[in-house]
Amino acid sequence: MRMVNDELKEELIIFNSKPLPDLVPRDIPIPDTKDIVAITGPRRAGKTYFMFQAMKELLGHGVRRENLLYVNFDNVIFRKYSARDIIKKHIEIHNPEGNIYLFFDEVHGLRDYRVWLRTLHDEGYRIFVTGSSSELLLRNISRELRGRYVSRTVLPFTFGEFLRAKGMIPDGTYASAGKTMAYLGEYLQYGGYPEVIFLKNEYDKIEKLTTILETTFYRDLVEVYRIRENEIAKQMLYYILSNNSNAISITGIHNVFRTMGINASKRTLWKYYNMMRDSFLFLDVGLYTPSAKKRLFSPKKVYSIDPGIPNVITRIGLGSLIENAVFLQLYRKHGDDIHYYVTNEGSEVDFLVGDRANGRLVEASYRSDRDHLERLISASDELGIDDLTLVTWEEVGTVRKSGREIRLVPLAEFLR
Repeated sequence: MRMVNDELKEELIIFNSKPLPDLVPRDIPIPDTKDIVAITGPRRAGKTYFMFQAMKELLGHGVRRENLLYVNFDNVIFRKYSARDIIKKHIEIHNPEGNIYLFFDEVHGLRDYRVWLRTLHDEGYRIFVTGSSSELLLRNISRELRGRYVSRTVLPFTFGEFLRAKGMIPDGTYASAGKTMAYLGEYLQYGGYPEVIFLKNEYDKIEKLTTILETTFYRDLVEVYRIRENEIAKQMLYYILSNNSNAISITGIHNVFRTMGINASKRTLWKYYNMMRDSFLFLDVGLYTPSAKKRLFSPKKVYSIDPGIPNVITRIGLGSLIENAVFLQLYRKHGDDIHYYVTNEGSEVDFLVGDRANGRLVEASYRSDRDHLERLISASDELGIDDLTLVTWEEVGTVRKSGREIRLVPLAEFLR
């Protein structure tokens, strides 16, 4: 037992003896709260480094290093111990004064972690946790720690963070966007995963994106949910990602699979769909309609959590990539308060943010044309919404049409 305790002691000493790693600051506010901070999001998106960012912020406000306890439960040594044993050993080594801040990375590796989080929170510890799967983290924590936690979702880099990582500091003006536009094309093609953006050639980038997708599929979906029909689930995921920025339905997927000779019930496909979404393999938006039944049974528009991921599966058109990037920017700011809208004439507007009482209509396209402008006008007339935006590759200005004013916003500007 003494040898094992020495292993634990060594691990705790190693972390506190090293400087925190350099990082690209994320544009995500770190909560100033006594509640548990649950940091969620897809695998390899930077959740651990967001923890380090929180640590650096605390150090900048005068918190001492010995008051920060970081534990990565992917480390088999830490899994041998209870949270109480680890905290006790940390106190024995570092003798901290005042509040101890707990940073539990991959917290689901801690046995009975939900019970420990409740207990430690009740004892007054300030706690940050991460987890790769929302099934392991968000659902369980929201159910069992109701009123005790706040969450922050960390997705791959935004375009602004991407530019920062590349050594550019955007000044907010579109006129200075010479090199920025080249980087915008790279961002849409290969996305914002931190590991990907520093790779030099296309082959390495696609290989890394493939690895991330495969690892997420098997570790956060197949292993967590104990899926037996792996190939059916993979075919479904590939179908969804290849229809990026499009509306799909379970009935539609079922019909396609039936023509391919894939035998899967609608019930199974619906179950897999929800599991994949909860595992951050994609996100979706529903139709905006007053009818609850119509909302439930209408197709969902699906979006990748990173622009580069769909390009692993198939070649995605530039218009779809632009729409996906616009969605991600809106999602970061507004969460699930986003829908798509279909006019009485059957025209689709990409995004309705909020509702008709206090909403915003956003359309995404490579360039402005009569069709996209008229969609916004029709939706505006039907919903009574005057806040209209058309995001294009590089057009800027205002279009006045049918008594309405539509802002044209360049994509690079919209994404910052």
